[in-house]
Amino acid sequence: MPDASPTKLLICVNRRFGADQASCAARGSEGIADAIERGIAERGLDLPVERICCFGKCQHGPNMRLAPGGEFFMGVGPERVREVLDALERTCGPASETDSIPLHLLGS
Repeated sequence: MPDASPTKLLICVNRRFGADQASCAARGSEGIADAIERGIAERGLDLPVERICCFGKCQHGPNMRLAPGGEFFMGVGPERVREVLDALERTCGPASETDSIPLHLLGS
């Protein structure tokens, strides 16, 4: 069975109870998710982002993963946003030109 192409990027924005417990949100994942979403839009990538609560890898966060079953990006800080966007662009490519054209305007 061939590998499925990634259809979305999952980004953990979970904040654990207790200030002493590691979490993606405590390490800035919400702002990083904002930057990733802006970068995806600016580059015209065909990849929706879904903010989720926990991959179970809190000690390594902020974490994100291409889904289904794709690459993990762990420990993503603001300095790695461009690196992640470059990887997403290589993996997922830009949106096709017809993605923004309503189907009824495409003709037959």
